[in-house]
Amino acid sequence: MVNGFNEHTLEMAIMELFEQQGYSYVNGETIHKEQTEVLLRVDLRMYLMDRYAQEGICKR
Repeated sequence: MVNGFNEHTLEMAIMELFEQQGYSYVNGETIHKEQTEVLLRVDLRMYLMDRYAQEGICKR
């Protein structure tokens, strides 16, 4: 630790920065998914539908 700056301080600063940008913090322990599932399928599906909506690739 240098001058009171440690990993926790860095994490808190980054979370605060993201919150200032309009993001909300969600503790990873509160996200329900299977242990073997790397991605949250609903989030991936929504991202792909939003990303490719104008191209007509994905339907809502």
